[in-house]
Amino acid sequence: MGKVTRDYLPCLFFLIVPYFCPCYGAEKVTITVDRNLVQTGVGWNTTLSVANGSELYSVVWQDQVGGNILTLLNGVLTIKPGTVYTDRVSLQPNNSLMIRSTRQADEGTYTVTMEPPGGVDLMVNTAVLALEVYVPITNVSITLSPNEVFEGVAEVVLRCTVISGSSVTFSWSKGNSNLFNSSRITVTNNIVRIQTLSRDDSGSYTCTARNPISTNSNSQLLTVFYGPEAAVIRRDFQSDCVVPDQVLLGRSGSLSCEAASVPVAVFTWLHNGQRLQQGSTVPFNSTGAKDTGNYTCIARNLRTTNQISTSSQIIIVDYCLSVGAVVGIAIGAAAALLLLILLIVFLVRRKRTQKNKPARKLPLKKPLSNSETKVLPWMSEYPKVERGIAPTPIYSADRLSIYSHYPPSNGSMVASTIDGGVSTFSVQTDRSGQLSTLV
Repeated sequence: MGKVTRDYLPCLFFLIVPYFCPCYGAEKVTITVDRNLVQTGVGWNTTLSVANGSELYSVVWQDQVGGNILTLLNGVLTIKPGTVYTDRVSLQPNNSLMIRSTRQADEGTYTVTMEPPGGVDLMVNTAVLALEVYVPITNVSITLSPNEVFEGVAEVVLRCTVISGSSVTFSWSKGNSNLFNSSRITVTNNIVRIQTLSRDDSGSYTCTARNPISTNSNSQLLTVFYGPEAAVIRRDFQSDCVVPDQVLLGRSGSLSCEAASVPVAVFTWLHNGQRLQQGSTVPFNSTGAKDTGNYTCIARNLRTTNQISTSSQIIIVDYCLSVGAVVGIAIGAAAALLLLILLIVFLVRRKRTQKNKPARKLPLKKPLSNSETKVLPWMSEYPKVERGIAPTPIYSADRLSIYSHYPPSNGSMVASTIDGGVSTFSVQTDRSGQLSTLV
């Protein structure tokens, strides 16, 4: 018997231990945590969310120092009296802990312990949740130093502040673009410094303050004062003349003055050195001879105290060349020039065409035979005579022409003979018939 007992002792151990220690070899109670880190704001109601899917014997919530806040034991809820949580905590149906009107002192870690009922093959389980409590951000504002900024000033500072908020970070933007450090701009958390101001620095600057539970922002318009500069006078008259200074008698219109300036400049007009009126525009209901003269516009910036002036001359005339007339003349001249160019092109092409045509060949003349003779037209009226006697010019193919004894005439010179390459000319010098011969 003793031997049998000794042989079965190890088996009895493994049978008895699970009965007295049900946790041996069992799984833990399942605890599902929504978020291990819960961030909330001062004064908000905050829930530390957990859940489980099994029957429980007890649920215990403890604060950051290990003290019990509340206990659910076998269905009975007990909230520990005399603590900062006594009137501010409750247990939700899913065993989550709600803290009402959360305080910054509530920040820390919270532990929940869940125990299954006896006889259930599950182990006790715990979960730890961290709680961060922040002060919500309110009342963001921007201050500007100096209050008035002029172009060229050495430095301007924009400072962003909040009335309340904890763990606040700041970011800056101008218009729709984020603002970063550059050669003239320095961004340091809640401060922006701009060096050597220019008019391009004008605009809306926005400061955005953030912490994990809230975001708030505000904007400040930065206006850089400058000018006036680049003053010009614009004319607007009915049928204005081409010559800038001329205006037709009886025409209506106006003179307008413009100048680059912030704030907008104040304008004063002078006519021939005499004060005329204030305002950017001088109207003319019907121009007359009295309106002729010099008009001066003076632009003045009330913030910068700078001023600038410009002038325009008006001469009232009975007649002038209008813009439409000039345009008509220009169109006519252009049309005439075009026609001239077309004519030149036409003539050049015609000449080239005629030049390229083949030359028409004339029929070859039949050479004269020995028996054929040709009487020159201007000598055809003279009768044919023998050689040396007849004055009629004769051309023969077999010999040189013979000319002789043309009718006498005062101061006339006629060919007498051409024979053997020698030409003889007879000249009638007077009515006596005396001849002079030139060889």
